[in-house]
Amino acid sequence: MLEERYCCNGRFNCFHMTKENRANLIFLCLFIAVIIPGAVMLVKKQMKPGSTPVGGRDVVHRQTAYMDPLPLPGFERQVPPGVRKWVGAIASTQPSTQPVVSQSRTFEVASVEKSATGWDAAIVIWNTRLVSPNALTSTIRVDDKDLPGELTDSHRVNLPREVDQELRDVGFVNPPDHVLVARFHYPETTTRPSNITLLGEPAELPQ
Repeated sequence: MLEERYCCNGRFNCFHMTKENRANLIFLCLFIAVIIPGAVMLVKKQMKPGSTPVGGRDVVHRQTAYMDPLPLPGFERQVPPGVRKWVGAIASTQPSTQPVVSQSRTFEVASVEKSATGWDAAIVIWNTRLVSPNALTSTIRVDDKDLPGELTDSHRVNLPREVDQELRDVGFVNPPDHVLVARFHYPETTTRPSNITLLGEPAELPQ
């Protein structure tokens, strides 16, 4: 409480603050100093377009990377640009903006190019858990016929940190730590194939 006292000149009253009131005032000032920056940040956040209203639920982004093998109905499959650039580099090709992935998203066809004796394909295998690099088999379908390919190269490539991070950023919870890059040659035809299979799993090719 405030104690009323007469000043020395006796003309007006002055007030003396007790220790308890002084402590309460200091606490109030400190509380205001702490809470004001947070309140300003909250107001600025709410003023941004598309922000979640106060008390509302945060928007859940239902998305993942295009090679995520988990069956996720309703999820939007993202194609990270840095990942596409990296796939093109390890497959020595210019990757398409829309990747060609297999039925179960085990692998993607990085390139299919015509050669003097048939077709050559570069395949990036994302799910390598059940794949043996030395036991890879592949076929192409031409005119309703499956033609076997010859494995010409197979090697392991570790995912760089920035590729791993980009995959996680788009929702891929558990990206692989490496991929296999396999190259096949398919002789006996000059007709463009309609699909490529790897270990019996097909991937439809754009025509």
